[in-house]
Amino acid sequence: MKKTWMLLLAALLCLGAAGLLNRPLLARREAFRPPNQTDLRQAPPMVAFTTVALGGFRGILADLLWLRVSSLQEAGQYFEVTQLSEWITKLEPTFSEVWSYHAWNMAYNIGYLFDQPADRWRWVDKALRMLREEGIRYNPGDPRLYGDVGWMYFNKIGGFMDTAAGYYQFRLYQSLESVLPGGRLSGGDPATATRLREASALDAGVMAALERVTGPLDWRLPESHALYWAWSGRAICGGAPDLFLERLFYQAMIASCFRGGVVCVAARQVWVRTVRTDLFEPALAVLDEAVRRFPDDPGILTARNNFLRLAVVQGYAHGDEARASRFLARFRQEEPKAPADLAAFVGAEVDSGNLVAPGFAEQMEGLFFEGALARRQGRPAAADRLDDVAVRIFESVRRRAAREGQPFQITLDPIRERGRMQAFEVPDGTGKTDLIIKGPNP
Repeated sequence: MKKTWMLLLAALLCLGAAGLLNRPLLARREAFRPPNQTDLRQAPPMVAFTTVALGGFRGILADLLWLRVSSLQEAGQYFEVTQLSEWITKLEPTFSEVWSYHAWNMAYNIGYLFDQPADRWRWVDKALRMLREEGIRYNPGDPRLYGDVGWMYFNKIGGFMDTAAGYYQFRLYQSLESVLPGGRLSGGDPATATRLREASALDAGVMAALERVTGPLDWRLPESHALYWAWSGRAICGGAPDLFLERLFYQAMIASCFRGGVVCVAARQVWVRTVRTDLFEPALAVLDEAVRRFPDDPGILTARNNFLRLAVVQGYAHGDEARASRFLARFRQEEPKAPADLAAFVGAEVDSGNLVAPGFAEQMEGLFFEGALARRQGRPAAADRLDDVAVRIFESVRRRAAREGQPFQITLDPIRERGRMQAFEVPDGTGKTDLIIKGPNP
């Protein structure tokens, strides 16, 4: 009996000592917490429970789950991977890698298993929300997660690899049109700022700061969101620039130049992406800044030269010869042997077959669309130039494919006809970008 009381007394003394040490240990834990890491005491109950109750054992359990995830991934059992990944995020919410992996698996693997665009979109949207609302919440100082969000907007929603990308773009367009009619940021309405946060986790102040660099953006388009998240990630990097975020930023800026305009055709429930020559100068400034940040990266230099080439051609095609001439002069600083005459340079570039990019058919359709609009508006010379550039680019690409022995199954007439038909269905032929569409059926 005496031994039992002694053990009980010892236990009570140990418990009291542990209580006395609790506050100093918590203070030291807070002092050594990594900067920019969220305080998990404010986390949801399940996260708080796993991190506090399991303590150091949660790392061991997370490692075991990772091993299981790897084997399931190799077997293609993506749904099971999703469940285990969700458990790992609860065990290790400040482990950025699991958030990146979990989101990528949902958007690129699981979503692709479905045939219907609406079903795929649910997984893409879920992945984006998880990264924005949870991953970044627990890891606000990790620029990689910002890059993951931006890349998903740029590549998955705004890209050309997924056959459902048009539907994704419509859903994004629809959600932002209801918050920012016309897609443009204006004023400082608190209600609008709140709705932007709720709809897409966008901060109106950050959006305004970004537009001071990029020029006015259409926030209904995925390229604008890619710019926002790349910009936010770059801000976190501070004096140590991240190459991935830099590339994402200038690539999204270039894309905004060449497909950052949108003209809606309500009758056909579609819209046409168009060129915005007013963004050419900000895009060049972004590329120049990227070269200064990474002077030894040949890929950025190549991207800048290719942008200058295309800016000259598109400026000329859209009748903005003054801007095209300025960009030609800048290009000749890099390539002095290039033709000095604007028309000769454009002809050489167009006939070279080098102006090939993802979305080639979309670009041709946009040129024919704008040409048909110009004809309706009584500008036949502008229309002829747009049509001529479109045809010459198409023919040069076709010839290049033949030289290289590549299959080329695209025909010109359907592209031209689609562009013209859509132009004739735009109300009053003005081509305003604030016409609201209904969107395709899922």
